Amino acid sequence: MSGTEGSSFAAAPRQPRIRWQFAPDVPTSGFFDGINLDGQWGLQEAVENFIFGMQEHRYHAWEGVLCQEQGVPPTPEQAQASDELFSFGPSDDEEPPQESRVLYINGVPRPTEPWYETLRKIAGRLLLNPFEVAVHGWDCGVYCHGWNELEACVREHAAGLSLPEDATSPLDVLPAALRHRLRLQSCFCSLPCRGYGSISLDDPENPIERFIEDLRASREAIEHLDPTLESLLRMVTLPDDERAHFVRLMEGRLGLASADEPLGRRLFDDWLQRPSIAASGAPHPAGGGPDAAKDSHGRLPAESVKRAILHPKARIREMAVHYFSDSFTGDTSLMPLVIEALETHGKEDAYRLVGGAVALPQTAETIDWVIRELNDERSPSYESYTYNLGRVLWGANPRLLEAREDEIAAAVHLLPGAYEIVAERIEMLSWDADRCWRELELHCEQHQDAESTSDAYLDRAGRIVEALARHGVSDGRVLDLLAQEVDAHARTVMTWMEPMIVQLAGRLRMQSAVPLLIGKMRSNDDLLPHECEIALIRIGGDAVAKAVADAFAGANRRFRLFATGVLENIHTDQAVELTIQRIRDETDAAVARRLRDALLDQFTPAAIEPARQWLLEQGFADWEDRGLRNELLVTCELIGERFPEFEQWTRDYEAEERERLSMLEGMKDDPIRTMLWALEQLTGKKSGEVIKEIAEKEAIRAVDSVVRQPSHGVRSEVGRNDPCPCGSGKKYKKCCMRK
Repeated sequence: MSGTEGSSFAAAPRQPRIRWQFAPDVPTSGFFDGINLDGQWGLQEAVENFIFGMQEHRYHAWEGVLCQEQGVPPTPEQAQASDELFSFGPSDDEEPPQESRVLYINGVPRPTEPWYETLRKIAGRLLLNPFEVAVHGWDCGVYCHGWNELEACVREHAAGLSLPEDATSPLDVLPAALRHRLRLQSCFCSLPCRGYGSISLDDPENPIERFIEDLRASREAIEHLDPTLESLLRMVTLPDDERAHFVRLMEGRLGLASADEPLGRRLFDDWLQRPSIAASGAPHPAGGGPDAAKDSHGRLPAESVKRAILHPKARIREMAVHYFSDSFTGDTSLMPLVIEALETHGKEDAYRLVGGAVALPQTAETIDWVIRELNDERSPSYESYTYNLGRVLWGANPRLLEAREDEIAAAVHLLPGAYEIVAERIEMLSWDADRCWRELELHCEQHQDAESTSDAYLDRAGRIVEALARHGVSDGRVLDLLAQEVDAHARTVMTWMEPMIVQLAGRLRMQSAVPLLIGKMRSNDDLLPHECEIALIRIGGDAVAKAVADAFAGANRRFRLFATGVLENIHTDQAVELTIQRIRDETDAAVARRLRDALLDQFTPAAIEPARQWLLEQGFADWEDRGLRNELLVTCELIGERFPEFEQWTRDYEAEERERLSMLEGMKDDPIRTMLWALEQLTGKKSGEVIKEIAEKEAIRAVDSVVRQPSHGVRSEVGRNDPCPCGSGKKYKKCCMRK
């Protein structure tokens, strides 16, 4: 076994051993004093106490104290946790005075053993051999979820603690076999006690499907233990009359030749080990498995998110694609996975997956695939499919399109107007930088007297900015333009040029523009803050995340909502930590909910409890809260985490989704009824009330337009991060914006 298997912590220089023997006059406290580990509730108490001690950094603090007493160099984490406990300052050649010794922290004396000995005792009691479904499956939560909670806690909080000689990382303090058995034990909790004979594999909600998904989320354990169905049944005990039915269901679902066939190849060959992934050459994280390495918050590695593009569930595939496309990745191995997912799982709802992939970088091979699809006679039968295929071409590198211009022009199902956009982008390859500047200024001049922007205007302006960015522009020129104070209500060239210069700074990834972009994101304009958000995401990195988070204080709600989008799409440890800090400080309900949503999109276990607690307090009356619940469920499925209400909330979501789809099916030939239903879903009010409010606002707007000019970007469209009007509970940008 690799010394770092299953761990997110890189090997560090070995710290000298800390001695855990104390003089008789030093008070100590045994962790398990008063706790009965032979019972479920005592074990639950031990798990909770251990996690609390980790979260409060008590183990770090006591180890820092012992390092001070024994002359052992502390780790940075030990030093930070214990520094405030020491008020004395002896010189280097002095021993600390006896009276300065720390005997209590928060009224509790020092522990009698190191943290890892405590963890070993708890983990050993968590394992049941065998796990009896009829006894332990539903009533013994600590046996089902205790290890998952401990593992997440150790990953998040144990960096910098002392280690025994046989371990190189915090999780390695436990034998690998024990860790992996505990992980599989948590999978058994999804099995029902009885009723296997009545389960149909044709039912997508059958419990066998959920059990298999849990096994797939435990890849590292499967790889290490290499179980067969027969060996699995030695770990878990089913009622005698249910065993044969269970074997039949598992063999039928996975296509097993017998109960002695290794499960791993059947679980992962059709998902995690596709040739296209292996061919990408991307290295696995430390430890060999795709989930072996996670950061201090347990954030899922990019390689594991990438594999989720091939997940059997559409909503997980879509969320994985958006993780990359919304952050403007340059990874060309992603679109081949999107194509494989479409070929494997079908194209009935392909507009979401393809629409989400529009911002992904393309290759010659993926462009050829798009052209073939546009010539396939079946493609128009899939909702919005050909439209989004055209959008893939609009966003692709024009040099890839140049060699295929004739094929694109001849594509049978390319929508009207799409080729003209492709042709213009190819033509712009011949423009020099001066021509790009002139065309941008001319485009803004021609739009100078318009009262609002249109998609056509913005799209063409964006194409010109893209062409200009290819030439590179001096920071000075861009900064000078960004520094100008622009009256958003005036009709000048700069009124329309300003958001395009913001877009240019983003495409050029200008770090020097970050302060100006943050300043402009405070605008009350409709378009400018959105362009600033996108530009800051393109620039990316910890410096941007910190600058945006620092600007939260004193900023208005609009700014904080846009700033949250930046934190969501910068995939770093610091962005996660900054989002967590903002969640703690935020008092506005809309921003607080949006921050929790952003943290979930980082695929970190640290996001689960803030979202869960919010939902427990707020309920699901608000459509946006139901959307947050849905994001929470998807995130948990993807990262392999669970929480107490997971099963019930999943059933609620599935029931609501069936009802929503049934209602939409019944209204598909009645657009007015559909529109009124969408209004009710968006606002939570009766459609008649909404229409009355709109009429009143239109009257006010008509009067208001006389006394002031409208700002650019005033559009009545649903915001990218608003709930989608179709009722799916997803954000608009991840749902019907792609139609």
